[in-house]
Amino acid sequence: LTSRAPAPAALAQLLFTSGTSGEPKGVLHRNDVLMRAAAMEVEHLGLSGEDRIFVPSPLAHQTGFLYGMWLAIVMGVPQILQSVWDAPRALRALNDWDGTFVQAATPFLADMVKAVEDGNRPPAALRIFVATGAAVPRGLAERATRILGTAVCGAWGTTESCLGSLSAPGDEAAKVWGTDGRALRGIGLRITDPLGRSLPAGEEGHFEVRSPTMFEGYADHADWTASAFTSDGWFRTGDLGVMDESGYIRITGRLRDVINRGGEKIPVAEVEQLLGDHPAIDDVAIVAMPDARLGERACAFVVLRHGARLDFDQMQHYLDACQVAKHYWPERLEIVTELPRTPSGKVQKYVLRERAKSLRPSVRVKERIS
Repeated sequence: LTSRAPAPAALAQLLFTSGTSGEPKGVLHRNDVLMRAAAMEVEHLGLSGEDRIFVPSPLAHQTGFLYGMWLAIVMGVPQILQSVWDAPRALRALNDWDGTFVQAATPFLADMVKAVEDGNRPPAALRIFVATGAAVPRGLAERATRILGTAVCGAWGTTESCLGSLSAPGDEAAKVWGTDGRALRGIGLRITDPLGRSLPAGEEGHFEVRSPTMFEGYADHADWTASAFTSDGWFRTGDLGVMDESGYIRITGRLRDVINRGGEKIPVAEVEQLLGDHPAIDDVAIVAMPDARLGERACAFVVLRHGARLDFDQMQHYLDACQVAKHYWPERLEIVTELPRTPSGKVQKYVLRERAKSLRPSVRVKERIS
C-alpha cells in the first residue's frame, strides 16, 4: 500500500462543471490543492474536531465532494450522507446525528426553512449553513437565521477555483446577507474593466480570482485552459461583481446572462434579489427574450409560495415601490412550478433562455416603458 500512496501533486479529481451554460467541462484537481482548499475553509469558519458534517449535495459536484466528503475526511470527523434530497428527512438526519455544519445550494436552505415552518423539528445542533450556487436572498437569510437557529454564510466558488469568497459567523449581518463573502486567506479577488484594468470599490466589472486552490486545467482542452486566464494569471470567472471598501464581493450577474435592452445593461442579479424578497415569490430567475426593436428584454420566471398569487401588474407595482428604474423591470412574467436546476442546485438559465425565445413582452409594459 505504501508504494501506491497518492503523491501530493498527483491528480485526485476529474469533475465536470455543472452545465448551467449547456457546455460541461472536465476539471482536473490535484491532491494537495483539494487538501489546501478544505483546510482554508476550516480556518475561515473556525470548524473543529467537534463538528459533524452533513452532506446532502451530490458527490459528483464540488460542493458535496470537497466541502462535504473531503472536508470531513481532512478534519477526521463524521459525515452524514443523504443520497436523495428531502428536507424533512434532512432535518431528521441532522437531529439524529447532531449535524453541526452544512454546505449546500441556496434552494436546500429554503427547503429546510419551509419544512420547519410546516412543523418539522429544527436542527438542534446545526451552527453553520454555507449557501452556495446562488446569492442568498436577504429575506431567506433572515428567516433561516431565526427559524433554524444557525449562522447563514454566503459564498462564491467554482469547480475550477474552489471557494474564493466566504462570509463567517462573526461577520455583521449586512455583509453576510447582502454579499457573497470576502476572500479566504491567501486568495486574491479583483474587479476589472473590459480592458483588464482594476476598478475601484463600488464599481461593477469582471470578477477575477487568483488562488492557491486553482485547477490544473480542463481535460483534453488546453485551449480552454489557456483562455480561462488573463495574461497576468488571474482566472476569468465569467461573473460580474462589485467589491466594497471592506473587500466583500457582491456578484451582480453572469457575463452571458447580461440583458442588453437597447444599450442599457440590466442588473439581473439585483432585480432577482429584490423579487426574491417579495412575500409571494418562492424562487425567481430572469433571462433575456429576443426583441426586434431593442435587441433584448427581460422575462421573469417565478415560482410562487404555496397559496400565493401574483400577476404582472402586481410585480410592476412592487418594483416601482422598490424604486427600481423602469427599464430594468421584467417585461414578461411567467409563473412556473419549478426552475430547471442542476443536481447541485444551480439554475440552468440556458434552458429558460430557450423557453423565452418564443415569448413576447406584455403589451402593457411596452406601452409604459418602451
